[in-house]
Amino acid sequence: MTANGYGYPAKSERDYALELQEFIASSNGLKYYEFDVNSLRPGECKWLCCGILIKPNSTVESINITYHIHSTHSTGDLCGTFEVPVV
Repeated sequence: MTANGYGYPAKSERDYALELQEFIASSNGLKYYEFDVNSLRPGECKWLCCGILIKPNSTVESINITYHIHSTHSTGDLCGTFEVPVV
């Protein structure tokens, strides 16, 4: 609270970098990304709290992303691939 009402402290470049790290997924040196989603039911959609930024080289026309879904109620065979065109 300031004399003119509510205010926000000035943020530095480091503050913005730390905030972005909360929302951008990291593979932590592995060749895959892992997300935890609590209580997802069949046919239900949920937004992941993180994202993946991909910078393809100029010779690629599309990117194939393969996924596997593991849960305590499945055998881990829920998987697929989707193709993302590079524009």
